[in-house]
Amino acid sequence: MITTPKILLSTFLLSVLSTLTYAAILTNVAPIRRQSNDYNGHTPRPVPREHRVLVGPDGKMVFEPEWVHAVPGDNQDTVIFEFRPGNWSVTQSTVESPCDGKGGFKTGFVPVPQDAKEFPTFKFAVNDSFPVYFYCGQQQPVNACQSGMVFAINPPQFGVGNFTQFKDAAMQGAAAAPKPVEDGHQWEDENKVRLSQCFQARVYSFNMPAGPT
Repeated sequence: MITTPKILLSTFLLSVLSTLTYAAILTNVAPIRRQSNDYNGHTPRPVPREHRVLVGPDGKMVFEPEWVHAVPGDNQDTVIFEFRPGNWSVTQSTVESPCDGKGGFKTGFVPVPQDAKEFPTFKFAVNDSFPVYFYCGQQQPVNACQSGMVFAINPPQFGVGNFTQFKDAAMQGAAAAPKPVEDGHQWEDENKVRLSQCFQARVYSFNMPAGPT
């Protein structure tokens, strides 16, 4: 017959054994850590980029690169035009009139000596995702715009207003410019053709003053 003291001792030992077993299990379990996240659990916003565009590098009548895709909005990208030796300008235009300034961004001519070590820059803030078109207004010794010295921000990949069409229009004159778009349609050979993505030229305002930095 088991006596009361033995029952109490057995209960005590069983309790101790259970406690030690539970403690051993806890020591082998990795702690659960809550993931920290910036922006209070929201997806982090992309870091604004500065797209540097060389104007007339190595004396060539080109923008380098010829176009960029930039992010607009509150966390907007910025395009920086860096003028290389020569006497170049950057003027905003439209896809219908590639070599004709229509207001908006305009640097004027920026002469840079051939032995320059530092290069003047102008900044253009990207306010939205519409395409923006530019050209160089230098006409001596030849017309730079008609030689293909043009640039675009966010041009469509295909269709009306793509960069190839814009550049061809600049080099060939007004005859190569796309036909007008009206009410979401394009008129061609007396037939109205629905465009999947209607492009309409737009003159941009810019929220950063043009000027050397």
